[in-house]
Amino acid sequence: MTHGTVWRRQYGWVWRILLAGVLVPAAWAGGTPEEALVLIDPTRPDSLYIGNYYLNARNIPGANVLYMDPMAQNYPTFVEENLEAVFGMLANAGIREHIDYVVIAPASSYRVYAPGLVSDACAPVNHFSLSTVYTLWYNTAYILGGNMTSSRSNRYFGQDNAPLAFDSNILWKNGEPSGDDTGHKYFIGAYLGYTGTRGNTVEETVAMIDRSVSVDGTQPAGTFYYMETTDSARSGPRDGYYPTAVADITALGGNAEHLFAVLPTGRHDCLGIMTGWAAPDIDGTDMTILPGAICDHLTSYAGVLGGSSSQTSMAWWIVKGASGTWGAVEEPCNYPGKFPHARAYVYYYQGLSLGESLFRSVGFLPFQGLLYGDPLTRPFAYLPDVQLPDAPTETVSGTIVLTPTATTTHPT
Repeated sequence: MTHGTVWRRQYGWVWRILLAGVLVPAAWAGGTPEEALVLIDPTRPDSLYIGNYYLNARNIPGANVLYMDPMAQNYPTFVEENLEAVFGMLANAGIREHIDYVVIAPASSYRVYAPGLVSDACAPVNHFSLSTVYTLWYNTAYILGGNMTSSRSNRYFGQDNAPLAFDSNILWKNGEPSGDDTGHKYFIGAYLGYTGTRGNTVEETVAMIDRSVSVDGTQPAGTFYYMETTDSARSGPRDGYYPTAVADITALGGNAEHLFAVLPTGRHDCLGIMTGWAAPDIDGTDMTILPGAICDHLTSYAGVLGGSSSQTSMAWWIVKGASGTWGAVEEPCNYPGKFPHARAYVYYYQGLSLGESLFRSVGFLPFQGLLYGDPLTRPFAYLPDVQLPDAPTETVSGTIVLTPTATTTHPT
């Protein structure tokens, strides 16, 4: 590596290698507290309580919070007002370069009105999810141009099982860092919880935060369940990938099963459940979802959290014990690229965070897809113990030599 330069990412103790001008992310999980910007609506008691609870539980720096209404009446207004406010805050605080996640405390809605901007031959795209509008803030010019299709590719989407850590400073293309300007930048937006109809209570969201924090780096034992159902419209888009994913997780030393049912009844070690069904009885099924689990059901309206629907809300996964889930905020049609690929659990088991694993497994830009839960959850990460024995204890000046050390149970 005669042309390589090692550098440290500020605050995160993340080592990278710079080869031929291309920034190559290390194969370790992101999700450190310094990488998250938290948005809290100061007019809502639920947002203030949950947002500040999350800041404390995750030990997120005080500079990484912005008190503002994260919602807007429509997408053009969102771009003009909300994004300008967020970018301005990041610049003034001097923290832009190490923010990768935008985590949203409860707000007045879960989606933003955006008609006529994205075309879809199956069903009109009238709304973007609240997590997505922050995920795609580098793509606003393309979106406002009105020439986007719902199948526009997510450039961070993994083409293989490589668990490449996410970095918002990197241009991504075909799931790899790009050395030219044809790549795209993103953030990972996530919604901590919605407290309205078909959402979660404050207590349920706080419990989700607690179990997500507690499971980090614990390497929990359990099983990822891939459920193939008789509903071909909802199961068919993904179940063909299940056998390979099971084999890949098993080869890595984990446990995964491909079952033929809606839910893994009688199983009490669920680290993940991927199924396709309109109204799974999540709460009433005899099963145990472990802390840190990612679960979802492919259907049209799992992410419709306001009003009413005959389809099961994604929020029930959180009630049952999951740390994160994915659902559509309006009719998406059953394009496989709009939902997490079976590889999501392969990435997760290799140490990526919940947010990285879901975003890396969704093939299209997630206009209608809501990432819901705690994106910083990382049960399979190997967290180093970092020491700085020669840190100054009093005022110093001039050139200072520091010699940090780190140990981990998984040195590779």
